[in-house]
Amino acid sequence: MTPGPYPLTFSVPLVKLCKGRWTPGFEDLLDYGVNQGWYDSENTLENLVFHWVFIPWLQAELDSYRNRINLCSKQSDKNKVLPHGVPSHIEKSPESYGAVDFGIEVEARYINTIAETFAPSDHPVFQLVPPSFAEMIGAFYITLESPTITRSNVWDIYLALLEKFRACEDTISSDTMQAWNQNCSLARDSNWGQDDFEKIEGEPLIDVAGYLGGVNGGAGPAYSDNDEQDSTLSEADEEYIHEEPEIQIVFDSDDDAGE
Repeated sequence: MTPGPYPLTFSVPLVKLCKGRWTPGFEDLLDYGVNQGWYDSENTLENLVFHWVFIPWLQAELDSYRNRINLCSKQSDKNKVLPHGVPSHIEKSPESYGAVDFGIEVEARYINTIAETFAPSDHPVFQLVPPSFAEMIGAFYITLESPTITRSNVWDIYLALLEKFRACEDTISSDTMQAWNQNCSLARDSNWGQDDFEKIEGEPLIDVAGYLGGVNGGAGPAYSDNDEQDSTLSEADEEYIHEEPEIQIVFDSDDDAGE
């Protein structure tokens, strides 16, 4: 089930951990509602209500998971050439871990220019839902007393809001519904924007031989004669010093633990 191109953002190193620990529990939760017949991505109202309820909630859950992982130290592994320690601490002070910061500062004005040129903030794809829909669902949410969205009630809130739209569906103008349909079609189009911008031509990256990392002050990993010079990560790399039987994330007193 693909909600659309709206970004659920996380750093690349978390992908493997997310697939094994974070994703399964939430996939089960989403599949439950789909299997109950509560959500059909081809239905405009169900699609938009789903976007408004689930995407911000899932992003908040993912952000919390990311913060937990980035503040948890990994078990040391001699086969790992990257610095050992708490990821957030390494990022803030790489020199304290025998590493080199290769970050290049870029003035915000340049980044803003590129963003507005190739990913303008007013492009419809960056709208979670159309403004007219957002206004209506926001008012409906207030009538529900603005409940905190948790794992245990997210489908209940979705169904309650969907019922309010169905109760007044006949009062929604055809022009408004057509605009909402177009928004959903855009969300389902994986090729959006390809005709809006010119292709950027550039020189290929220069192929430079040798070690280009930051380990050991930029000199690269130092091996002894007895060490196996194998870049394969050991299984211990996935285990953490603060290990628990399974990762649990609690966002409020009513929320169940994520897996």
